[in-house]
Amino acid sequence: MPKIEEPVSSGTFALAAVILIFFGIVGYSMYFDSPIEVGKAIIKEIKQFEAPGIANTIEKYNINKDRYDGETVVLRGFLERSVDDVGAYGYFVVDDFNNKVRLEVSGPPLELIPQKGRTEKVYTVSGVGRREYEGLVVVVENISL
Repeated sequence: MPKIEEPVSSGTFALAAVILIFFGIVGYSMYFDSPIEVGKAIIKEIKQFEAPGIANTIEKYNINKDRYDGETVVLRGFLERSVDDVGAYGYFVVDDFNNKVRLEVSGPPLELIPQKGRTEKVYTVSGVGRREYEGLVVVVENISL
């Protein structure tokens, strides 16, 4: 006895039709829209924008402390005066992820570091790196906004 094939339900047919129409419209709009004339819009200068209060990560300086020993280092982050691991107050540059690099500061740059807590603005700290057991210490030459 021959097997009778069941007809395809109308719901399956309608779903397939909707999918085909959708992809047809998307494909048509992607390939047949009017082209954008790039020659009219010329970018003269590209400036990298950094939102206020955003610092770069400085974790790499503590991980690769041997690499930066004796080298000029430029860090961007928040300035902080806080208690370090041994219980003494220390000066640090801190990134958004709370990674810290200890600073050896004296003279005029010391005035930019708050007496307690962390700055709200991001500063650029430049100096010479020195490897220590707990990480990198930067002997500060200059601090600027």
